[in-house]
Amino acid sequence: MDVNVKFNPVDEVTKHLRDLESRGSRKLVAQLIDSMLRDSAVQIEVLAMAAGTGDRESLYRAAHSLQGCAAIVGGESLARVCAQLAKTAKSGSLDGIEPLLFQVQSGVDAVRRALSGWEPGGHKAELKFGSTESAAVSHRTGKRVLVIDDDEGIRKITQMLVEGLGHQVEPARDGIEGLAKLQLGVDLVLLDVVMPGLDGFDVCRRIRQDPAGRDVPVIMVTTLETKEHRLHAVEAGANDFISKPVDETELRIRSASLLKMKEAQDEVKRYQTQLEDMIEERTSSLRKALEQMADAQRVAYQAQLETVERLAILAEYKDKVTARHVQRMSEYSAVIARGLKLPPAEVELILHASRMHDVGKIAVPESILRKPSSLDPHEWTVMRQHSQIGSRILDNSSSQILQAGRVIALHHHERWDGAGYPQGLSGSDIPLWGRICAVADVFDAVTSERPYKPAFPNEEALQLLRDGRGKHFDPRVVDVFFECLEEILAIQDKFKDEP
Repeated sequence: MDVNVKFNPVDEVTKHLRDLESRGSRKLVAQLIDSMLRDSAVQIEVLAMAAGTGDRESLYRAAHSLQGCAAIVGGESLARVCAQLAKTAKSGSLDGIEPLLFQVQSGVDAVRRALSGWEPGGHKAELKFGSTESAAVSHRTGKRVLVIDDDEGIRKITQMLVEGLGHQVEPARDGIEGLAKLQLGVDLVLLDVVMPGLDGFDVCRRIRQDPAGRDVPVIMVTTLETKEHRLHAVEAGANDFISKPVDETELRIRSASLLKMKEAQDEVKRYQTQLEDMIEERTSSLRKALEQMADAQRVAYQAQLETVERLAILAEYKDKVTARHVQRMSEYSAVIARGLKLPPAEVELILHASRMHDVGKIAVPESILRKPSSLDPHEWTVMRQHSQIGSRILDNSSSQILQAGRVIALHHHERWDGAGYPQGLSGSDIPLWGRICAVADVFDAVTSERPYKPAFPNEEALQLLRDGRGKHFDPRVVDVFFECLEEILAIQDKFKDEP
């Protein structure tokens, strides 16, 4: 605004307040005048002191508050000048600010003089803002409206308007307090846009992220008129807009439609809650039956695990040196499976099923299993049969664990390059469970004592895995093994062979 352009805020204020009185709002007019005179008296002094000391922050706050004082009584041109002064104090230099400052001070003084002589009928007899009777009426009859505005004057007049509509008001002086009071359960939010700290856009976004405010209507109360600002508000989650100064009729119309929408939503939620309660009541017997079924399945699953345990013990019975090999190898396999990001249920399946990888050894003569030297070709042929024997033992089972055990028993001696047994599969044709257990089995076999060899150091076993990457072993499985090496070594130490 050009400060040299003459303006007459007194005419604007007079017209606005007379219009309100003509609509039967004398009580509201009295409250507006009372609020404006009280708040502007303090802020005009702060403005003068801040201008004299060059305190830009205090000057900004005083100008911003005076903007609200002017707006609530309809002094739009004076409110714009105050806004310009606030903007200059916030972001510009104070050099040459005197004409703008003079226009604000003279405009406020003129409005104050006009209002001091105002004599509407019944002014002194009306209810004052914040009276017990007014609050009690709104509490009994209306909705709960959260008013968030950093300007005390505007916040108070907005509260007056809302209470005049018969609603209860929860005032908040900034976004932080507003978000906290959201938990009280409100039906509508009137939200200022320009506030220090969290602005209205930030607060609106947080309201929408909070379960307590996800469905609460939000009306932005703002002096920002551009399309960009309104689109920004919609993106943040606002339902509607009201321009400052707030018009009583506009507030009543816009808030009524949104409160009806909120009431309908609440009714739907109540119906859903009642329906859920009814369903819960009618399905209690079904829930009990499902719990009983789950108990039965739990018992059956435990029985499967015990079957697996007994099969593993049976295989170990003939090869006592490897008593803890099965335990370590299954734990290694589970670690690798987790490292490959397999689902938790699949990881657990591999943990238990891998214990049966050598179950076919129960058919291998003890003379071969415990031979203290290298096997001859015939003995190797017999030994290699344990994969297929294990597969046949576990075949045709309805148990998921035994089915997985069959896959692992059959394929854990296959090689990535196709040189393994019993089927000579290569690459991804080898089932993943077999590829996982191949790495786990070899690492533990190399680092464990056997009748035909001593236990080799971890360094040699790890080098063997590196050398076999892409030849004997799936490269990705080897990589994950080394990524999880710390966990692998902890398992090795925990379940080491007893002396």
